[in-house]
Amino acid sequence: MKKHPILSGTLILSGASFLSRIIGFLYRIYQTRTFGASAVGVLQMTAPVTAMVMAVSCYGMQTALSKRIAELPAHQKQPKRAYLLAALFFSISLSVMLTILVHHYSGVLANEYLQEPQTEALLRILSLSFVPAAIHSCFSGYWIGQQKARYPALCQLIEQITRVGTVIVLCESAKMRGIAVSLPFAVIGSVAGELASVCVCLLCAHLPGVITSRIPIIKANDHIRFSMRPLTARLSNITFCTGQLFSMAAPLSLNRLAMNFLQSVEAVRIPLSLRLYGYSAAEALTVYGILSGIVLPVLYFPGAVIGPLSQMLLPAISQAQARKDYAKIKTITLNASFILVFLGVFCSLTLLLFSDFLGNSIFLEPLAAGYIRSLCLICPVLYLNQVLSGILQGLGDAFAVLFINTLSVFARLCFIFFSIPQIGIRGYFYGLLISQLSAAIFFLYKCLKHCQNA
Repeated sequence: MKKHPILSGTLILSGASFLSRIIGFLYRIYQTRTFGASAVGVLQMTAPVTAMVMAVSCYGMQTALSKRIAELPAHQKQPKRAYLLAALFFSISLSVMLTILVHHYSGVLANEYLQEPQTEALLRILSLSFVPAAIHSCFSGYWIGQQKARYPALCQLIEQITRVGTVIVLCESAKMRGIAVSLPFAVIGSVAGELASVCVCLLCAHLPGVITSRIPIIKANDHIRFSMRPLTARLSNITFCTGQLFSMAAPLSLNRLAMNFLQSVEAVRIPLSLRLYGYSAAEALTVYGILSGIVLPVLYFPGAVIGPLSQMLLPAISQAQARKDYAKIKTITLNASFILVFLGVFCSLTLLLFSDFLGNSIFLEPLAAGYIRSLCLICPVLYLNQVLSGILQGLGDAFAVLFINTLSVFARLCFIFFSIPQIGIRGYFYGLLISQLSAAIFFLYKCLKHCQNA
């Protein structure tokens, strides 16, 4: 297994992700039956704010850290630790500021941005998860860059188990005491899950000696030596590493930030467009809750394999690019594309056959069955896009990913604004299909263009 780090890492992360998604799948059922589809829709409306915070403070730095560490030779452990410390300094600083801003302006975000007053209390609680999420993200990036998948896998499992377990304990305790079950219980679970994952990260980091009492000093030529120099020298070292990481993280963060902003517009606009079509406010939230809280998670369920594969491909592509081994990049791209298309076709057929069972028997929402049947055909391109975008990021072509994703979401937004008010939720289905197909064509074109250097 050690000779095939992509395969072994993918299997480890996939196992953890698969277990997490099974837990999450069962949790979705529990959520729907405990809070109701409308309340789940309200809960999902907080996701854009959290996603934008993570885009600014975590996502770009995590990917840049993975790429930078993957490019360094395996024996250079001290530079890798120095970059981890720099990433932690950068991400924690940003997440602290964003925690304060979201907590203070939760009312403005809820009423003006999300246009749903019920999300105000949820945002206040969720803001407490930003700092632990940043720490978790940096450690995950550090380990993925070294293709050590077991530690992120363990953290992911503990985070999910703690999150779901906390919510169930709170809800069942409230029922036993005759207290009304409320949505804040769900976000308290998210905070508890992130705190648990940080504890596991620190424990795992201490065991293999990631955290040491000796702080490496980096010079401009990346030469490392140990020193007990004053605190100012150590701060200078962190500043240098942060600058190196920021040059990679900035376009990646911009990419994710732009995507999350456009997707947040999408999340806010879908219920409004459904109301223009003729639904009441409660009906619109119910449809949106079924779509975002049940149908899309079911479609993305195979991400238990796809997400880990994309993560493990990034350091492999970065290493191949650093060695100018374009033949290997071409081989990885073609093999990954074949696997993803095959998996997508299999998942489409499976969802088509079991859509009624999932919607009617599992989630007790007949609408979900029809929505799953309508959207299951996009699985091949949906999964292919996720991995191809990861390959382009490994190649450092973040601006191409930004352009393609922006074009895709913009196409979807056009359908949301103009088609849903005319033909209902089918307008969203058409927009999702066209946007994903167009993105797949552009992603394939860019990847093949990079492979021409082989």
